[in-house]
Amino acid sequence: WGKRLGEGRRHNCAVLPKAAQNLSVSQPSITKAVQQLEQELGVTLFDRNQKPIAMTPRGQLFFERVSAILQSLQTAAEEVSRLSEQVRCPVRIGLSPWSGYRLKEMLADKAWAPPRHLLYNLAERSGPEVFRMLQTGSLDLGWVIDVDRPRGLRFLPLETQEICCLLPRTSPLAQRERLTFPELASEAFAMNLEAPEDASVVSLLVARACREAGFMPKVSVNLQQFLPTPEVAQNLIEDGYGIMFGPAQAVQTLPRVAVRSMDPPLTAAVGVAWNSRRILTPDEQSIVDYLRQTYPRFLASRGGGNSGVVK
Repeated sequence: WGKRLGEGRRHNCAVLPKAAQNLSVSQPSITKAVQQLEQELGVTLFDRNQKPIAMTPRGQLFFERVSAILQSLQTAAEEVSRLSEQVRCPVRIGLSPWSGYRLKEMLADKAWAPPRHLLYNLAERSGPEVFRMLQTGSLDLGWVIDVDRPRGLRFLPLETQEICCLLPRTSPLAQRERLTFPELASEAFAMNLEAPEDASVVSLLVARACREAGFMPKVSVNLQQFLPTPEVAQNLIEDGYGIMFGPAQAVQTLPRVAVRSMDPPLTAAVGVAWNSRRILTPDEQSIVDYLRQTYPRFLASRGGGNSGVVK
């Protein structure tokens, strides 16, 4: 819109009737509005000496800033309108198979399932993809591991999960109860670190621990094309791709791999996240409240006690 208005009377008058038609105002009104805006700001927004006409650097800066404000205003109006609508839509919840293992178990249990009036859809994605979808509004809520969480996302911690090492049962390290990261320096890691924006949050946490131990992991396979699940991890380890890491709750029952704790323990907070710029609908807020109240009690019923809850 600003670019069309910038094509002033001197160079391309054919543009003004089109802009006037689109905005349902008269052609002189558009020209006058642009001139008044430039006078109020005390700057020239458009360089009318060029053909075709173009924005000045200050005009481009003003356009970008105003566009962001108008977009935020439109988003706020849509959210407020949505809050007043009578039509109910299922709440979109994203989760990773790693971090959401115990949550899915709770949702499938009739004794712990949310009230029937709370409608939701689950979408399994990688941890970074859940973060991105929360930022863009493709998801309403996300069940996430709180590692490298982007700015602009609120996070309610509900649990601390231990991250364990998965390795072949035939490995000499499998004879140990606990492992240290320096002992893993010569091992091959089946994890994706080539594209940090697509690496799992567990991989990022492990890579950070390796750096603190004085080495960078030797990555044996790019997992960008895989959604990390316990079954995928088990198959990769059995096929000789190396060791992996995953939340204890999701991997402790794998029958054909050794699962070992790290010394000191490698842990991460897990909970529900949402975009802080959004206003939660009543249904979304009800689900957040349900998770806040129910999930810690569910963990306690499974023998986790309150020690797994982040204070």
